[in-house]
Amino acid sequence: MAPHRPPAPPTARRTPRRRAPALALALALALALPLSLLARVARAEEGAVELLHEPAPRYPEQAVKAGAVGEVILQLTVGEDGRVREAAVREAHPSGYGFEEEALAAAPGLLFKPPTVDGIEVQMRVVYLFRFTEEQLQAELARRGEVEATAGLRATEEREAARASMSAFGAGPDATDVLGVSIHSRAQRHATAAPTAATQTLPPVVGPTGRLEGQVLERGTKRPVAGAQVQLEGFAHTATTDANGRFEFVGVPQGLARLLSRAEGYGQARESLRVEPGRRELTRLFLRPLSFAAREQAGQHVPPRVPTRHDLSAEEVKSLAGVDGDALEAARELAGVYRPPLDMGKMGFRGVEGGGVYLLGSPLLAAQHLGGGRTLLPAAALGQAQVQTEYGLEAGRVGAGLVDLKLAPAPAEGLSGEVDLNPYDAGVTLGGPLRPRLTLSGGARAQTMRLWLKQLGASSALTYGPQIPEGQDAHVRLSYSDARDSVDAVVVAHQSGWSRPSGVPDPALPSARGAGGQAQRGAQAHAQWRHRDPARRLTHTLSVALGHLSLSDTRLADAEAEQGLTRVHAQDHLKLRLSNPLWLLAGVEHLSEWSALRQRGLRAPVDGAGRDVPRSPRDLESAHTTATHNPGLWAGVEGRWMRAHVVAGSRLSYFSDTAQVAPEPRLTLRYMPAFGTALKAGGGLYTQRLNPLALDPAIGGKGLKHERHLYATAGLEQRFTEALWLDLSGFYRLLQSRLRPDADPTVRLRSDGEGYSAGGDLTLRHDDLGRLYGWLAYTFVYARVRDGAAGSGAQMRRADIDQGHKVSAVGGVRLTPDLSLHLRWRYWRGAVYSGVPAQLFDADRGQATFAPGVANDERLADGHQLDLRLDYLWRFAGWRVLTYLQGSNLYSYRAEELSHPAFGINARAPRALTAWPAWASAGLRAQF
Repeated sequence: MAPHRPPAPPTARRTPRRRAPALALALALALALPLSLLARVARAEEGAVELLHEPAPRYPEQAVKAGAVGEVILQLTVGEDGRVREAAVREAHPSGYGFEEEALAAAPGLLFKPPTVDGIEVQMRVVYLFRFTEEQLQAELARRGEVEATAGLRATEEREAARASMSAFGAGPDATDVLGVSIHSRAQRHATAAPTAATQTLPPVVGPTGRLEGQVLERGTKRPVAGAQVQLEGFAHTATTDANGRFEFVGVPQGLARLLSRAEGYGQARESLRVEPGRRELTRLFLRPLSFAAREQAGQHVPPRVPTRHDLSAEEVKSLAGVDGDALEAARELAGVYRPPLDMGKMGFRGVEGGGVYLLGSPLLAAQHLGGGRTLLPAAALGQAQVQTEYGLEAGRVGAGLVDLKLAPAPAEGLSGEVDLNPYDAGVTLGGPLRPRLTLSGGARAQTMRLWLKQLGASSALTYGPQIPEGQDAHVRLSYSDARDSVDAVVVAHQSGWSRPSGVPDPALPSARGAGGQAQRGAQAHAQWRHRDPARRLTHTLSVALGHLSLSDTRLADAEAEQGLTRVHAQDHLKLRLSNPLWLLAGVEHLSEWSALRQRGLRAPVDGAGRDVPRSPRDLESAHTTATHNPGLWAGVEGRWMRAHVVAGSRLSYFSDTAQVAPEPRLTLRYMPAFGTALKAGGGLYTQRLNPLALDPAIGGKGLKHERHLYATAGLEQRFTEALWLDLSGFYRLLQSRLRPDADPTVRLRSDGEGYSAGGDLTLRHDDLGRLYGWLAYTFVYARVRDGAAGSGAQMRRADIDQGHKVSAVGGVRLTPDLSLHLRWRYWRGAVYSGVPAQLFDADRGQATFAPGVANDERLADGHQLDLRLDYLWRFAGWRVLTYLQGSNLYSYRAEELSHPAFGINARAPRALTAWPAWASAGLRAQF
């Protein structure tokens, strides 16, 4: 075959070679000629020459396989006989396909009419263009009997990429996702912002040029891909796409241009188009998302969230209006998490009470101060709070749900810290490296509300002692980490309580006249070692915890109780890759607990029993110690295929206190029909441990069992943009072996109650990627139990945390780099309670005994609350101060959250305890 034959050029008068100024002028003019003219003529630097013959260069094999076309500009030296004596490549587009080699091989076959000057044949230099066109490529493919053309090759490549994309995520190049909206997987969040300008100017080339502008999109969803690398083949220069996925090349030589695009988490994409002089060419490149296995092999895989899990960062906890930096308080604004009346410290998940709080892989013996006060660890020490309303194999001994507290990264350089002061408490956190990879940090806090009230002379408010306890806590943390191993150890000490002087009535127990109060003291140590072996694809984690908690309760002069709890927990588990799609999960766990109870005259509230249980007569003091041991193990497999993620396995636990062996099979499934859309389902058996008080002979019964939950859930996760996503889930939980009170005083408690909870929750969340964050969380729960509580007999009744509806709207916006506004609005269905139709008065003791009606047959009024907070950040050299002004409960300060024991007796009786009235507070947080 032959390249395009240029016509004979017009003759031009030539000056002798020795005239340097004229030669320089001619060279400048030749370099300024349009490339299109070079395609038609071969111009001598000192005159015109006529082409007599050009050979047919062979089409490069690499270019045939790639379907590439190109151009090569040669610098020729033509002798007096018209033959080429020397040839060199001046420009080639694109390079790497063999066009240069074939052009040089064909150059000696060029024959020109001998150039002459004034009739004398001379030697001269010539610039010559070889074109390898699409028509020539088609002819070569037809000669070989292969596919018809470059266009056909490109279409075939697109079809293959589309099939690969559909096999991974079920979406073609022009398809949208299942819900018909633009989406994006959470795993593709970039740590750094994409550049705002994505223009790349190429080095100057011979001939006319154009501009090439394009956009890189995600195949199937057509979401712009920020931070993608786009290379113009034949050049070493690369453009990076901006936030809208756009890029531009300036100074692109005319002719065929071929683009190559790459991005983390995606396959490569190629596109060819023709650039015309002085014009702007537009194109789009579609990147195919990689499968799970491909991402793992490339070191880019981020495992999807198989269990439903919502994360709160430390910054969100600190800035959330109305919670004053309390992690567990903030967690209760998420979907599926129950907020008990007056926030008494209990955690409820999807209609079931009794969730747990974990730290470094072990459950905390106490997570809050007495009466549901502050979380023991400050937000400055935490990096994240993960709320799980269902979970896989690792977590046991809790059937409802859990909050997993993650520690903040240890400070790597210099001394850093935080000082926090607000009307509720004051605290300080400090930390720094002791040596490379070893850091020490710690902090202390004190609750200050009672102090401020005393200073302000508001002594009447102190009569509500249970609502305003005093408390202090301190923690010390030691951290070590290297390339493979990390060790974290935390020790937390705390104490809190309230007291009522003699003669001051207790609003919750008006008949009480003696001194009373409650106290909580404890210390807990948690440690975790984690080893990662990338070569063997192994993760090995060992967690240990030791804690002691002391509780005392004095309500009347002749009624008191003291309980001591000691707990040891150890867990060792590993995750090992068996093959490309399969991982092995296995572990062992042991929990031992000792409970020592000394009591006289009080009634014990036992969770799940529906009523308080008498402990002992007032004139008899008893003491008893209970020891329990709960070993367990689990094993399972995790599989990650193109569109599915599966975790299947089982736990096996033994409970020494009830002699139970509890198998707990569990299964979670996740299927991705499109990139960013996930359908999920799961279920299994879970065990809710008994309160140690229920096992005490003075309170509970014999032959009790731990409560069993049969749980199932299904839902949808959908990402609309990089920041906006939706989680919609439905659930059903069957409750077995529930505690119930028995009329027989020798039995007291039985484990033959039952119940269920069903409902759904929705989260619409905007992640904090810049100026805005927030979420809308809605939960609906319908919970019923049959436990023979007073007045209900064998009928189903409302469960204690049958919440009905709960809505939380939380958000914040940065008005300026230093000024931000945050809000929290929540609505909740009124809590259930039992009415008091009658009372008996003991004149000898001066006490009233209430006779409750049917259990939970009444419901308090619905409540709603609005909190606003305004933050301003003051920046200084090496440190900064955040000041804030907060308005709490701005308009709904009469919302009832807890039924008073005397509620409903007569019109003059005290109304239900209410939330705090509307009020304003201020605080500051200094960081250095």
